[in-house]
Amino acid sequence: MKTKVLHLLVISAAAIAVSSSDVQAGKIYLGVDPTAVTNAAAAGVQTRLKIDNTNWDAMLGNGYQPISTGTFVQRDVGNTGKMSGQTFWYEVVNLVGQGLYFTLDKTPLTAPVDVALGYGTFAPGSIPAAGNSFTAATLTGAGGAAVTPQTTPYNALHLYSQATALGSAVSFANVSFTVSDPAIVLDGTFPVSGTATNATPVVDSYLAYFNDNGTKGDLSSVGWTFSADVTITGNNSKEGAKFELTGKTLDYTPPSASVAAVPETGTWVMGLLALAAVILVARRRAGGAS
Repeated sequence: MKTKVLHLLVISAAAIAVSSSDVQAGKIYLGVDPTAVTNAAAAGVQTRLKIDNTNWDAMLGNGYQPISTGTFVQRDVGNTGKMSGQTFWYEVVNLVGQGLYFTLDKTPLTAPVDVALGYGTFAPGSIPAAGNSFTAATLTGAGGAAVTPQTTPYNALHLYSQATALGSAVSFANVSFTVSDPAIVLDGTFPVSGTATNATPVVDSYLAYFNDNGTKGDLSSVGWTFSADVTITGNNSKEGAKFELTGKTLDYTPPSASVAAVPETGTWVMGLLALAAVILVARRRAGGAS
């Protein structure tokens, strides 16, 4: 009997221990001041919109630097007359286990979208179709093979606007960021709107994701969506006026304590059932001894 009780106690303790550590929640800190981060390096994903009469205007890359053939896909959206002062709906979506895609569309929204760029292996219908003169593209690697989605972990996203070309401006509004995992808490907000001009050439902000134990989280393993309305004004400004959302790995000290772990229901149930069995056996033993 003592051996059975001891065995059940071990099972109970192990199950409860698993329940308290098996699942980590996490927190994403939005609107992080760029001066508060260190060791930021591009990783995982890079999206960009600019105005360029001789090259591409929209791109999606896998975060490798420097950007080179095979590490990104791109589309020519149009010349200055078509793009300057035009507001575009800019959306980036991470589909866990499939890949990541970037869509660009004039506002008000139309279907199909103007540009759809993606990399990964997508289920039918999960990435929007692109219409007009633009087509969807899939990032490929050596030999034309599809790039494995999110091969490089990243714990942050960098929202960046730059207007250094003479007379250029980059403005954004209605910024939104959502995640599909209810265990992840969003703390703060990205700048809802902003404008970069020659007087204020750069407007930028980070979000940083950490697990509940303080370690860096991996946004590639989280379903998330970023969107904003973006307007670029310029005359063939190229890299002198651009809007970007880029994955980063960085160091950052969160301003508040991490959220507590959220145990899986099943592991708690296992622990409670084992504990109940221990109590039942102990009671029967006590009853038999009286």
